Amino acid sequence: MSLMMDYIMEQPALLAKAVENRAAIAKDFAALWLEKRPDRVLLVGSGTSNNACQAAAPFMQEVLGVEVSVTAPSALLSVPAGNPLLIYVSQGGNSTNTVAAIERTKGYPSVILTGNPDGTLNTMGDLYVEIPCGEEKVGPKTKGYMLSILTLYVLALEAGKAAGSISGEKYTEIAQALEKIGGDCADNIAATNAWLDANYDALASYQFYYYVGKGIGRAISCEFCLKLMETVLYPGGVMEFEEFLHGPTCSVSWKTGGFYLLPEKDDADYERVEKAIAFHRTFTDKVFAVGGSRPSGDADGRDLILTHRAWYTAPFEYILPGQIISAVVTEKEGIQRASVSINDYLSTKLKKEY
Repeated sequence: MSLMMDYIMEQPALLAKAVENRAAIAKDFAALWLEKRPDRVLLVGSGTSNNACQAAAPFMQEVLGVEVSVTAPSALLSVPAGNPLLIYVSQGGNSTNTVAAIERTKGYPSVILTGNPDGTLNTMGDLYVEIPCGEEKVGPKTKGYMLSILTLYVLALEAGKAAGSISGEKYTEIAQALEKIGGDCADNIAATNAWLDANYDALASYQFYYYVGKGIGRAISCEFCLKLMETVLYPGGVMEFEEFLHGPTCSVSWKTGGFYLLPEKDDADYERVEKAIAFHRTFTDKVFAVGGSRPSGDADGRDLILTHRAWYTAPFEYILPGQIISAVVTEKEGIQRASVSINDYLSTKLKKEY
């Protein structure tokens, strides 16, 4: 088994433990939230950390009752007016562009999240919170992505409870859903492995892919796309569903595959997404759907149906095929060995890290 797959298999237990320890993880953050009473939150991260922030932002906004936005460190040239709280996310904790962003925004309340207890960033903010993912030695992050999202979730959930922006009943409802994601993750890993086995020939062959989602599905698609770009080396484009219809559908052909992350079954656009999938499948067999319910019509082995609790649990569910394709296909096809020179060049010549 590849090291990347080992990390994927650690995720169920890590998720369950983080939810169980949510009060301790978020205690100091909740106190800071009550002290500062921010009127907005700005999440700052690069790469997978940025994708994790995008996936976490809608949930955080709902439970905190303030605007939550996301930016890359290099794009953080000014801070919005008002009383913002900046949260910097960096799994490795040594990103030089994040260090520079923190230095540019001194004077604003800030929280640092890293997965490295010895990270350079850790002492640069008002509060440090460790992402409880443990060490992850491979470049393409998996457990760091899920645990970054969950850490942001529990910080917001506990702060929202303390500040009264969510009711006790709502807190309990969300907590009960999150308490199930560890077990669900184990079941979904098994389901995804079976789906990959059944579709391996198609998924292991080169293709340009569109990654299409709506709302949080689009945010998850960003990480899905990144994983396949940096492992199986497939180029792709991430599209919000409605934007996909406004032009990019004209480029659909036998050369363009697709991964569609299905919205909630009661979403007003659910049937339109189904129709887009059916349309795309008239051109190529490399069109796959991921969701919590099977599209209507005949059963199709390309549809991966996973255990799904709520819209906000989707990041812990729908990212799995992207992670597992990356781990399994690269190992079986020897793609990592073929791309060593590319990865070495990127790490030594371009990526800036302490």
